[in-house]
Amino acid sequence: ILILIFSLQTPSQADDISEFQIEGMYIGSSALDYISEEQIQKNITPGHYNDETFTVVQNDYLSFFKTYDAVDFDYKTSDQNYTIHALSGVLIYENNIKECYEKMDEIVLDMMETFRGSAKKSKKREKKHSADKSGKSIVTMVSFWFDNGDRASVTCYDYSEEHGSQDHLSVGFSTKEHNEFLMNKAYK
Repeated sequence: ILILIFSLQTPSQADDISEFQIEGMYIGSSALDYISEEQIQKNITPGHYNDETFTVVQNDYLSFFKTYDAVDFDYKTSDQNYTIHALSGVLIYENNIKECYEKMDEIVLDMMETFRGSAKKSKKREKKHSADKSGKSIVTMVSFWFDNGDRASVTCYDYSEEHGSQDHLSVGFSTKEHNEFLMNKAYK
């Protein structure tokens, strides 16, 4: 499981998210270190947020991925260096949400051990997915909050047939700045 979470880069105890990688990618590094600008531009997810401060890039099944089906990252839209502020590894669980929840619980236990004493764990939250007009899609999440405002999270997305997206698990890391954006601007 730790390999799944951190792709072999797990410190024994972490005070922030800067040491963790997903498929070799790090928060704070340039996406150009991993993929071309052309590929970044091709994989932008337009309209993901109501506010354009950050841009989402969704990378599916790239040749260097060993653990995840996709890796998504956010960068500041105005940043020509494409510095990563949020990073998520995605595993697809199409029509198998029960297995997603089981994997989520395993990863949360491992994260509790890894972040022991350095991050506050939230309770498991379940809510309706705001992007599904039918109100039937469910998001289940556990977050770990660091004193500096960074966050690690594990999330299962159970999409309705009406929404049409694939059920999946996401293991993610985001900076304080990105978290504040999500809470105060992204969906306003």
